[in-house]
Order: sequence, then structure tokens, then C-alpha cells
Amino acid sequence: MLARDLLFSISQEASHRKEFEMSEQNMKDVFQVLDGQGKEGKAKWIRIGAAFVNRDGSLNAFLDAFPRDGKIHIRDRKPTQKEES
Repeated sequence: MLARDLLFSISQEASHRKEFEMSEQNMKDVFQVLDGQGKEGKAKWIRIGAAFVNRDGSLNAFLDAFPRDGKIHIRDRKPTQKEES
């Protein structure tokens, strides 16, 4: 890879990050829910990505895995202990 290609790639990534303004306030978790696959036959929740709310209220979802059944569940991110204190 040439240096100019690398710089172009880095600048694109930076502008992409600014566009979405990924803050903790608009961050959500994306899950796949497998019915009856967890302990004692309960649903098993698997985190497969993150989603972000845009200024117009729409969502951008970034998946680390593709759900088997094609269904995803998006929830508000719960605050961590560090954020609560």
C-alpha cells in the first residue's frame, strides 16, 4: 500500500467517525435472541454489535456477526458501574 493510499484511508475513517458522532448517549447494543437456547430453557441473548442514533432519529447498526434467523434486537446501552459513579 502506498503512503498516499494509507493517508486517504485514514482521512476517510476520521470523517466517517465525525459523521456519526458516536457518543454514549446515542449508543445502543444489538443482540440476537435465541429462544430456549439458554440455561433452563430460557432465551439466550448474544451481543452481536452496536447501533447509534443519528440526528434525524434513524439508526446505524454495526454488526460483528450475522444472526442465524436474520432478526436483531436493539436496546439502549445500560450504564456501566464506572459511568454510574
